[in-house]
Amino acid sequence: MNLSEFIEFTNSEQYYLNANLSCIHIASETSNIQNLYFDLLLDVDYSLGESIKQKWRVRANGCEFAYNMINKFLGPYIQMKLYTDHPLLWHYNSKLVECKLQGFPKNQDLFLGQLYQSYIKISKNWIQASKDFFATEYAYKDKGFRNLTIPFQLKTSIETICKNHQIEFTIVKTEYPFKNKKIQALVFTNDYVSPDNFNMGQPYVLAENFTIEKIQ
Repeated sequence: MNLSEFIEFTNSEQYYLNANLSCIHIASETSNIQNLYFDLLLDVDYSLGESIKQKWRVRANGCEFAYNMINKFLGPYIQMKLYTDHPLLWHYNSKLVECKLQGFPKNQDLFLGQLYQSYIKISKNWIQASKDFFATEYAYKDKGFRNLTIPFQLKTSIETICKNHQIEFTIVKTEYPFKNKKIQALVFTNDYVSPDNFNMGQPYVLAENFTIEKIQ
């Protein structure tokens, strides 16, 4: 079973009703610490008493980041999906906009609230505004300006909010951070818990490519 087939299997109704999935071990290849592997324990209990226990190794070659994967039962996020276009990948595969916000809002709470809601709506909560707008009293208000680097997908919304609060929004430059490679996102999810792919803390791995093999 290759990765595509394994992913298809985890999205079947038979699997969802009878399976448990756990990440039981994480390590890096000795030859390249950026190549990680994740050992998964698949436990399937069928209604007639038949039980299947298998161990599968997912290799993440050129791994950039892994979240919430450390030695744990993955439920309820036991379905797997592989993405090449996803908010998790915007900082890697999309155009990034370096911009400058000149001026500080008169109503700081309203300004930040609108920004936070915008990030949630556009990225489905996969990108948090708190990473860009933190320590506003010291890092923004005292200086009177803020420098940001954001995915292009957030540009229009942030620019509009700034305009509504009389803040000058200026683009300094645009660039693609990874010109010679593309990153993929392997997300452990649940269509029933989060039907619109909304971020609720699902485990995920970001890497250049993934493979899978049965090890037991």
